[in-house]
Amino acid sequence: DIEIINDDLALMHNFSLGAPLCVVLAEMAAALGTENFILLGSAGALNENLTFGDRVLCRGAFCDEGTARHYFDGEYIPADKMPALCDLPVKAEGDTWTTDALFRETLSAVRHYDKKGCLTVDMEASALFAFAKARGLKASAVFVISDLLFGERWLSTNKNAQTVKALRALTEQVIRKFL
Repeated sequence: DIEIINDDLALMHNFSLGAPLCVVLAEMAAALGTENFILLGSAGALNENLTFGDRVLCRGAFCDEGTARHYFDGEYIPADKMPALCDLPVKAEGDTWTTDALFRETLSAVRHYDKKGCLTVDMEASALFAFAKARGLKASAVFVISDLLFGERWLSTNKNAQTVKALRALTEQVIRKFL
């Protein structure tokens, strides 16, 4: 979903899957004059200090998906700092690994991105950040942990009520900051 909060902010959340849809919606919002984008979504934890329902403020994304490459030539894309997110209660701040291969989050890949300092894995952040950089706009992201990928087995809440409730609360908090 995309909610245009005011002339300067579009809030993006509840994606079914992936970067292409995220950027299509961002392009449409930008055409209407939106300059700041905040992605609110679920992510998998790559770090054992995170658990289900924790919030993570994204500092940047390692690109391992196809959409971002149409907007940005590089492996790492920093997120923009947004003052409204600075005092948002989060468990951690860190980088994410953005992939478009949902079931290819292999143990070796998880370990690779964990060594790079990534706390999470998602499917949209690098594309949104690349789009924003290319268009001279701003983008940031906050994730709620819905999966644990750091052990020998993948553990998922499968978008259970706890994750949905945490995402809804996060969305409401962010919207109140801009109204």
